[in-house]
Amino acid sequence: MSGGTWEKQDKLIAGAYVNFKSKKNEESNINERGIVGLPLVLPFGPEKKIIEIDNETDVLNTIGIENSDRSILMLQEALKKAKKVLLYRLNDGVKANKTLGGLTITSKWSGSKGNEIRVVIQTNIYDETAFDITTFLGETRVDIQTVKNIEDLTNNIFVEFTGTGALTLSAGIKLEGGEDKVATGKDYSEFLKELELYDFNTVAIPYDDKSTKLVVKEFVKRLRENEGRKVQAILPNFADADYEGIISVKNGVYIKDNIHVGNIEATAYVAALTASSGYSQSNTYAVYEGAVNVDARYSDSDIKQIIKNGEIIFITNNKKVLIEQDINTLKDFTDDKKSDFRKNRVVRVLDGINDLIKNKWEENYIGKVSNNEDGRNLFKKDVLNILETLQAQGALENVTVEDIEVYSGNSKDAIVVNVNAQPIDSMEKIYMTVFI
Repeated sequence: MSGGTWEKQDKLIAGAYVNFKSKKNEESNINERGIVGLPLVLPFGPEKKIIEIDNETDVLNTIGIENSDRSILMLQEALKKAKKVLLYRLNDGVKANKTLGGLTITSKWSGSKGNEIRVVIQTNIYDETAFDITTFLGETRVDIQTVKNIEDLTNNIFVEFTGTGALTLSAGIKLEGGEDKVATGKDYSEFLKELELYDFNTVAIPYDDKSTKLVVKEFVKRLRENEGRKVQAILPNFADADYEGIISVKNGVYIKDNIHVGNIEATAYVAALTASSGYSQSNTYAVYEGAVNVDARYSDSDIKQIIKNGEIIFITNNKKVLIEQDINTLKDFTDDKKSDFRKNRVVRVLDGINDLIKNKWEENYIGKVSNNEDGRNLFKKDVLNILETLQAQGALENVTVEDIEVYSGNSKDAIVVNVNAQPIDSMEKIYMTVFI
């Protein structure tokens, strides 16, 4: 379904086209969020495809990597807040393998983690003509089966068996030769093409490469402005983006056991936190769950400049690690996009209005309701209901029916909708005078 912004009433495809602009001379549970795109360089697992993971997923039996493995630290950080992670392995590599007699064992996926697989072949204690074939990943037993010859073996989630003939006893056939290839900017571009086929709220890009960042910005801008998909991307060191759809992370943190989560890796947590935040929720002074310290401290003057540049920065306060201010990289303000647009809470509210009205339009109106006064009034009532619901959630204020205009467009199948919305921001500053 088409969507996005509009300048002229010249659209050919049925859809909802919505503009958001600051009003000139102005001073001043429908939340279905929480889906994060996360591309990672991994030592094992399915290559070049989206894998949906949540906190109920058996990660070991899904991607062949244990929860405690350092290689999926960013996945674990994202799952602290995300409802769902769309995990994508960027790299491939070489599969590990080993041959013993007529049996060849090959890791199911490529990568160095395959070198940690070993297969033990023992005589079955109940049947001396049969063998117990046990597959281990490190010290974890992941599969066991009893067979009489090689042809009877069944592939499991970690290895594939090939060959014919009799089995040979072994205390441990350790696979070898598994290798990881590095990821390139091209791999990230391929990830974005795959991700576009899924619904998501944010995407983390843990890659500090200028050309890739620019590709990501154009990707997000196209989705937001041409297709009406109000997503945001979180990247490290990208203050130059100057766009409300891009969030930049300046520094990193330490979590338990003094594990370092640098600003590149911290994009996963910020993406998950942003994706899961409601329309009435600000992440200013939000706690970084599990963090015990920051990896770089800044003076007050430095923090002011970092905020002015439009970057997320982690600070310590009362022994907690917090986000100083929930902002995006927009800093070139205009009459259409004033400074309010750099606050992510405000952007979430506006994006929510877009998504909710667009969904209502697509589900209940396109091709179903006549474009006459009754039909337009019905749509106006639905828009009002959406705004009033957001107001009840604390996302908007001063909602009235006069805030909504719905009238016929230039063609018989078009309508034009104007909505005046007043998003609520959170309290962040106090100016106090104490009289004595």
